[in-house]
Amino acid sequence: MNGDRVLYGWRVRSEFALEGLPPWNGDDRPPDVEVVLGDLPDRPEAPLIDRPHWQAWAGGVYRLTIAGVARYEALCGRRVVIEPAAGADANDIGVFLLGTMVGVLCHQRGLFPLHASAVRLDGRALMIAGASGAGKSTLAAALVRRGHPLLADDVVAVACRRQDDVRVLPGGPALKLSLDVMSELGIDPSGLVVNRPGQPKYSVPARTGFDPAPLAPRALYLLLRVRESAPAGIERPGPAEAVARVDAMAYRRGVGLAITPSGTLFRGAAALVRAMPVHLLKVREEDPLSTLDDLAAAVEAHARGLGGR
Repeated sequence: MNGDRVLYGWRVRSEFALEGLPPWNGDDRPPDVEVVLGDLPDRPEAPLIDRPHWQAWAGGVYRLTIAGVARYEALCGRRVVIEPAAGADANDIGVFLLGTMVGVLCHQRGLFPLHASAVRLDGRALMIAGASGAGKSTLAAALVRRGHPLLADDVVAVACRRQDDVRVLPGGPALKLSLDVMSELGIDPSGLVVNRPGQPKYSVPARTGFDPAPLAPRALYLLLRVRESAPAGIERPGPAEAVARVDAMAYRRGVGLAITPSGTLFRGAAALVRAMPVHLLKVREEDPLSTLDDLAAAVEAHARGLGGR
C-alpha cells in the first residue's frame, strides 16, 4: 500500500517525508500517529502553561515554536501539525519533529522517554543514558561496530505496562555522530546530512539488523564524565539514587513534568529501576577516542555478565 512508517511500534502516516524510518509492515490498523502540514492559527483560549518556546492547553494540546524552522502542535499523542517557516530547511524541520515532538508524543501516550541510545545485545535492549554531549551516541556507535544492532538514538521510548512487563520500543536506525568519532570508527561522511547547520554532528544510518519489534531490557548504563582525579569504571548505585538519576534522564523532562499527571515520571523511573540493572558508567573526560572500542568491549562483557538480571 502506502508510505506509512514505523516508529516506537506506532504506525505513522506523514505528509512530511520520513525516509529515515523503516516502512510499516505490520497489520492494517489505522495509523497510531498522523503528521500533517498546515496552518496553526492562534488559539482563542489562554494556555495553561506558557513558556518562551512552548505552550500547553487543556485537552492534551502542546505547541512548540522554533524561529526560522516551524511551529508544531501535538494533540493527545495521536496527531502532529507542522507549520513550516518560510524558506525553512526540511532537515531542520525533521530534527525537531523526531526529537522534541516525538518526546512529547511519548509523554502524551504514557511512555517513559529516556535521553539515551540503545542497541540490541543478545535479544535484549542495552541502553546508555546521559546528558547532552556525554557520549551516548559515540558509545552506541562503537557497540554497533561490534555487531549489536541499533535500536534508537537520543530518545529511547520505554513502555511500563506492569511491574513485570517493561519493554523497550525501537526508534529509528540512525546515529548522530561528530566527524572525529566518524573518523575513529572508519565512517565515510560523504553524502551524509549534517544534523543542523552550525552543529558538528551528522545523521549516520545504521540500518543493518534493525528490528522494530519491542524487546525486554538487558541493562541501563548512566554515562557520567569524571575528572582525572575521580575513579572511573562501572558501579551499581543504591535504589534511591538509581531512581533519582533515571528520573533526571527523562527526555524533555520539564515538558513531561508540565503535561503529565503529578508523579508520572518518578513512577516510570521507579518501574525501570525495578525491571533492569542500572549502573553508573564513569568515563574520564580526557580519555582519547582510541580507547572507545575498549570501553564498548567492557560494557558488552559487563552486560553479559548480568545474566537474566
